[in-house]
Amino acid sequence: MAEENKTALSAAQVDAALQTLEGWTRSEAVLARHFVFHTFEEITAFLTHLVRTITAQNHHPDFSLNTGLKMIAVALTSFSLALTFGQRQGFGTALPVVLFAAAAVALVAFVVAQTQVDAPVLDLKMFVNRPLSAGLAMSTLAFVTLGSTSFTLPFFLQLGLGLPIATVGLLMAISPVLGGVIGPISGTLADRFGPRWVSVIGLVLMCASALLLSALDHDTPIWRFALSVAPLGLGMGFFSSANNSAVLNSVQRERLGVASGLLSLARTLGQSTGVPIAAALLGVFALGHAGVVEHDMLLTLPSESLVRGTQAAFRAAAITAALGACVALWLLLRDRKAAK
Repeated sequence: MAEENKTALSAAQVDAALQTLEGWTRSEAVLARHFVFHTFEEITAFLTHLVRTITAQNHHPDFSLNTGLKMIAVALTSFSLALTFGQRQGFGTALPVVLFAAAAVALVAFVVAQTQVDAPVLDLKMFVNRPLSAGLAMSTLAFVTLGSTSFTLPFFLQLGLGLPIATVGLLMAISPVLGGVIGPISGTLADRFGPRWVSVIGLVLMCASALLLSALDHDTPIWRFALSVAPLGLGMGFFSSANNSAVLNSVQRERLGVASGLLSLARTLGQSTGVPIAAALLGVFALGHAGVVEHDMLLTLPSESLVRGTQAAFRAAAITAALGACVALWLLLRDRKAAK
């Protein structure tokens, strides 16, 4: 039997060998195999093959959560609880402040942990990619706007305008229906003219809609509300398709899964942040206008006071969308400058 060759390979030799193998990459001393699945059946077939191979070789690896996973779990859980209790007790009270601090400490610990391991849960070098980072920031801001407006609209329609629930439901459907209709059109426009312009247009429409909503009062006619809320759905439809396309096209093929997960995280964080912010602003301004201190009296306030609270929430949503539009415009100008 020929003796096994145990001569160490150089980094260049390893890289050359990996280029002949699909999906394999090297990061310093770590070799990784990336799998891309296009259907659920492919995932099922792969896992079935993996289980059979492990069983046949009598190899049962142990799985454990590393420090990075533990820290990000603590950070997200603490942040979510801080938003929940802050909405109920006030964001300046002790418990939400402690939870926000715990989330910040856990997030810093997560970042530090990822820089000290060979195979991090999340490769922080990805965020050096400006289109990726900016796209995630815009997505978060857009969904903060969507979350805050979606939360505030029922209060304005039912308690501010005094409309029946059936009418409220129909009017609430205007925005998502328009967003669903415009989504495929937005994707086509993004492919033809580039995603930057489409993203800017979408965020500007969302900002304009929030400003129009903030100008409505307790005797607003239904047609005016419909015209004010329509740009919100159109803007979200324009923005989502274009931004998702830009973010996914900014990363390498083997990073598509991570980028998609980050987009999902941005959507969740945006909406879960927008709702308590809108609730807090609605309560503070409505109670302040009525001169009432007890939070339990919020739903019994006069319509004028409740509308004052919804106006504050809509203005905050407009500011958030405007910030996202500024980021989108910066990316557009950056790309145009680089193209010259």
